[in-house]
Amino acid sequence: MAKNPRKNSRKSKGKDSTSSAFYSNLWWWLRVCLAAVVSKLVADYYVQRSQPTLNRQFQSFHSDVYVIDDFLPTEVALDWRRRMLEAWENTQELLKDCEGGDSCPNTNNENSNNRTFHFATNNDGFQQGDGRVPNNAKVRSLEQLPQRNHTAHQMRQRHMFAYAKWELPPAHVLVQEMEDYMRSNTTRQTVARLLADKHPQLDLQPQLADLFVTYYNQGDFLTTHNDNVCGTWAFVVSLTQEPDEGPSWNNDMGGTLRFQCPHTTRSRYHHPSSPNYWCESLVPKFNTALLFNTRLPGGVMGPNHEVLPVHVPPSSGYFRFGLTGWYMDAQDVMDETAKAELNKMRSRD
Repeated sequence: MAKNPRKNSRKSKGKDSTSSAFYSNLWWWLRVCLAAVVSKLVADYYVQRSQPTLNRQFQSFHSDVYVIDDFLPTEVALDWRRRMLEAWENTQELLKDCEGGDSCPNTNNENSNNRTFHFATNNDGFQQGDGRVPNNAKVRSLEQLPQRNHTAHQMRQRHMFAYAKWELPPAHVLVQEMEDYMRSNTTRQTVARLLADKHPQLDLQPQLADLFVTYYNQGDFLTTHNDNVCGTWAFVVSLTQEPDEGPSWNNDMGGTLRFQCPHTTRSRYHHPSSPNYWCESLVPKFNTALLFNTRLPGGVMGPNHEVLPVHVPPSSGYFRFGLTGWYMDAQDVMDETAKAELNKMRSRD
């Protein structure tokens, strides 16, 4: 019996149609999977970029110092910096309203707690040791600005511990927000992870020893010191502001954070006034954090460090904003003398 060519043709076309649909669906699924893989890779790339990453590590005296990039989520870092800039602008407006623009009375200081910086020194216009300011007590206010600044620079020239800088009062809402962020479980776990290779037993407590928010104006500085009575681990987070057009912050602009050389070098025999005493100079860089030991086991002190005077004025568009604080390790217990000294430095009445 003769075969029906039309029937065979229909079968052939049916097979071709089924095959075509199969490959079409397969190609569609391959494209979907490929797009998903690419999307995941891109997402992971940006997540990794936004995660804190260890840039490098070095030793200063007996301590480990860690330089961490992208320490804060970018949106958090930008928001904090914006609010610090607003606080500085508020400070300038307040000083203009005060007589002479050099000092404001206590009433204005109290009313400005939630909107301005205050000038911080460890003198009240007189040098340490004359009975006016005990030891390292901090004076944070908008009073006697020229006199306190002049005394601070005199103390620096005489190689005394001194500082002149601007700080937000502890009552400022941004200070409280930063404290909550830095002592959160997530942040402490991140810090512990970054330091885990050399400090696997690190147990950072949720209560910070201290935290302050700073702006170093032109001429401001912090002389050589160690943070032996401040806490176990110091953190310094830079939130610098730079103009859209212009070079990044560099050594010529001042404000460099310097660390003494490792204890294994001959530089330990030099005085801090000698350039051979210092091995690391770090310029401020936005959203970069430093972490370093300040109280080591066995009573060993942390490294000496200092902030050199800032050379650039605010009108240049460069602002050295940042925050500094200290974690306590669970195994580190302060004696009463250290606690008393810390309370003087905190200035939190």
